[in-house]
Amino acid sequence: MTSDRVVVIGDPHSVFVQAPVRYWRGMGVDAVILTARWNGPSTVGDGLPVFAAEILASVDTRRAADSLVPFLSVVNANSLAQDPDRVSRALHTWGHTASPPTVTAPVYDALLIAAAVDVLAPVCVFGHEAFAYGLATSLCRVPRRTLFAWGADVLHYAAMSDVAHALVHQALHSVRFVLTNSASMEDALHERFDLPRDHIALISYGVDRERFQPAVGESRARMRAAYGIAPLAHVVMNIRRFRPHWGSTVAWRAMLAAACRRPDVHLVLLGGSGSEADVAVALEEAQAHGVSGRVTAMGGDVPLDTVAELMAVADVSLSMVDSLEPVSWSVLQAAACGHTVLVGEQPSYRAECARGLAIHLTDPHDAEGATDAVLACLDDADLRARTSAANGDYLAAYHDQHDQMTRLLRIVAGRETAERLLHAGSQRGAPAAREAAAAR
Repeated sequence: MTSDRVVVIGDPHSVFVQAPVRYWRGMGVDAVILTARWNGPSTVGDGLPVFAAEILASVDTRRAADSLVPFLSVVNANSLAQDPDRVSRALHTWGHTASPPTVTAPVYDALLIAAAVDVLAPVCVFGHEAFAYGLATSLCRVPRRTLFAWGADVLHYAAMSDVAHALVHQALHSVRFVLTNSASMEDALHERFDLPRDHIALISYGVDRERFQPAVGESRARMRAAYGIAPLAHVVMNIRRFRPHWGSTVAWRAMLAAACRRPDVHLVLLGGSGSEADVAVALEEAQAHGVSGRVTAMGGDVPLDTVAELMAVADVSLSMVDSLEPVSWSVLQAAACGHTVLVGEQPSYRAECARGLAIHLTDPHDAEGATDAVLACLDDADLRARTSAANGDYLAAYHDQHDQMTRLLRIVAGRETAERLLHAGSQRGAPAAREAAAAR
């Protein structure tokens, strides 16, 4: 029997997976996270339920999946061996792995996840990315299936082999909607996978402008002191994960040069999963240049509240990703915090600038140019004030969190079902639902 549960399929650690579950639960909707294997607690974040498919799937399903592993491994090896140059090109474009990901694990995990969905009996499923989670979403026996192809990984993964392309194609074509948050990614999905445009929906998670806003007065001084930042320092922050494929190489060169040229510049680095070695190298370089006392480096996956506090006291931030990507949530959050954001130029950002996003577009490969732009922005207080005002208007018009999360639920569950779930949540007295209703 179908329940009123909404299942979000993905990595429980991901803020992109957690965000809709958290917001919808705050509106009284029974939203949960489902993943393939999970050794962590039964909840993540601030009490978001997590289910593991390897536990929920039946013994027979697990045995069947196990029996397929040898066959899948042979298929995977043969597909990669057919065109090694193609694999190399895909990895070079992808940039954050030295060996090709296997198709064996995604298929194995997808079978378990699809079986676990049967146990949870949701009214709809919302999958993240188009590998294991996307294939699992496509295999679910739930009428309403939606897939979020958040980044360009879907393009790079599919480019490795015919098998990988076929799996991604299957995932994208077997769901009701594929979501992305930029027109450039919509074009790529349509052109590379023949995905009909009426099956693609442009969405935004919106920005929590209560959490992400400039810090002023005593609050600003307190936050700076907590992170070892001098009261009068100019803060330059890399707002993406500190990995080369997220633009850390060029961003760090620009930041380090800015700190070397001006003793009032303080640098902030966000780590992220797998960034430990890259952060360690950056800190060694900072030490060698005598600026290590003006560097705040956050290791590992940084809590969103910490990110918000650091963004709140920054003056200039950088996102120097050079491969095709949708509009970054981090860029929008930084824009909400009132400082100047330098972004590697891409079609998605040019389109948003035309709608009113006020950011500084720069060559993502030009560290020297980025350094000059950082220093120029630091000295232009009027520019920061104009930027802050423009971005406030832009975010209110296109990225209000409540409007976007409500719209997202209507896409994922269907309008009538979403309204029923939201009404039931408000009747149960969900705090967020009451506050939203009062605001309207």
